[in-house]
Amino acid sequence: MSNHKYAILLGDLNAHHISWYNKKINKRGYSLMKILDQHNLSVINDASHTYKSSKSVIDLIITTEDLLPKTTDFNTNHTEFTNVTQPSINSSSDLDNEVAKFNCNIVIALSNATKSVKTKERPIKLPPDVKAIIKIKVKLQRLFSNTQSQLTKNNINKINNKIKRVTLRLRHEKWNSTFATIIDSKPGKNNSGTN
Repeated sequence: MSNHKYAILLGDLNAHHISWYNKKINKRGYSLMKILDQHNLSVINDASHTYKSSKSVIDLIITTEDLLPKTTDFNTNHTEFTNVTQPSINSSSDLDNEVAKFNCNIVIALSNATKSVKTKERPIKLPPDVKAIIKIKVKLQRLFSNTQSQLTKNNINKINNKIKRVTLRLRHEKWNSTFATIIDSKPGKNNSGTN
């Protein structure tokens, strides 16, 4: 995954972990969480159960860190993904065609099955300096809409990249804080009060 800046992995992994809204952690969930941490990957599922009878989230959507800021909160209808069939491949040309069809089917299924929703609260609180940078970006966008100046467009792109870096860092800090809180409150860490 280190060679791919933008990647999405989809799978029925049967990996239970509290980080992606399950009530427990199984061996697969524990192993997957270690892999995610090692490769800077994130599970972006919402709390919608993907396996209804056990009310668990085991069909996972995993993204690279660079793609994480481009993702949104969503609800997914997983039945849309059942239309993918097993292809008949007899040549490299057939393989290329099937890969193209598969990619197209995934994009269409994801588009049909995903509904964007607004979050009720901001996931991160932006510091005043970032808010100021965003205001500058908005002014530059207005200027660009009037002038179409390439220099202005370049400045907007630089500011966008800076905002993305800062928000990604803030998300990581929030995640690390949340994860540390979960680890610190983990049962079995001599919380009984006896020494």
